[in-house]
Amino acid sequence: MPPSHTLLATTTPGLEAVALQELAELTGQQGWVEHPGLVGLPGDEETVCVLNLFAQSLYRVYLLLYRGTLTTLEALYAQLVALRVADLLAPEQPLAVRATRQGEHPFTSQDLARVAGQALLESYQRQRGRRPPVNLDAPEVIFRLEARDDRFWFALDTTGLTSLAERPYRRFAHPAALKPPIAYALVRLAGWHAEETLLDPMCGSGTILIEAARYACRLPNLRPFAFQRFPWHNPACWQAALARYPARHLPLRLLGYEISPRFLAGARDNAAAAGVALQLLQADATTACLAADRLVVNVPYGIRMGSTRKVARLYQAFGRNLARWPWTTLVAMTARPKLLQQHLPGVVQHDLEVRHGGLYTHVLVFGRGDT
Repeated sequence: MPPSHTLLATTTPGLEAVALQELAELTGQQGWVEHPGLVGLPGDEETVCVLNLFAQSLYRVYLLLYRGTLTTLEALYAQLVALRVADLLAPEQPLAVRATRQGEHPFTSQDLARVAGQALLESYQRQRGRRPPVNLDAPEVIFRLEARDDRFWFALDTTGLTSLAERPYRRFAHPAALKPPIAYALVRLAGWHAEETLLDPMCGSGTILIEAARYACRLPNLRPFAFQRFPWHNPACWQAALARYPARHLPLRLLGYEISPRFLAGARDNAAAAGVALQLLQADATTACLAADRLVVNVPYGIRMGSTRKVARLYQAFGRNLARWPWTTLVAMTARPKLLQQHLPGVVQHDLEVRHGGLYTHVLVFGRGDT
């Protein structure tokens, strides 16, 4: 890998600012937003290791290989066949190309992947005298191509088949589970510091609190990554990345309530698997003590409850209880922002639209105000 390169990383659309803040903290580099859901930054191999190991807001980390103009499939082939891809692969490493596109084109994403793959195979054969193996189902090396209107970029996926969002600690799957990168972003938007009390009054499987603990204690994402199998990978960079951020043992005040015994047991299993200490109690958020420095909650959206009236009653009862207790900041995620604002005390300081799965949700940041 060159000593300095451009890296791209996927994140949650609507939460790019949180990702850029995290990238700056981890690398000391100022990044930029390529488009919703994609950020970039300069970096080297150690940066690749640091981001895959420690970044909590990201899904994948790419090594940018080429940017170009997209006119025809033939022109795409001509640009990619000139790349020296054999230098990036170990002998007999099976590869695959994944392509996405946005805009009006006379071809499909499958066409883009097919033509890019043909160009890679030809380029490799010119360098090595033979073609590399291809495995579309379980490749060791994944190349990513994204086309947007008349521009495209082509990159090497350093993360691998499994997204960074697939945390190893998630042994219990909540039916309405929050993605860990979003949970982390909610904690950061709350402005929580390790010496403060953080409360999730509807904690589900515990993801928000676990991500808060991982952030405070600098717990790495220890799992295999694609870049570890690349011929240019230097294991010393991996060790340097781990040494840069040693784990911290802090007396955290992380409190979670969950009304369902099954979900509460699942949260405790997940916390144990993550190696973090949480105070998890069976309690009802509409009646329990809500005194805390910061509250972060992913409230029910009403999709599974089946009734807007039921959701409204829950929001109203939660809001009434919240008004009784001292707190500084509340971050709440919901698919019904107007309904939530109607019933919760405090002043909305930020309202971010965030895509979560197939839903457009809102992250509302409330300050205590004078209410």
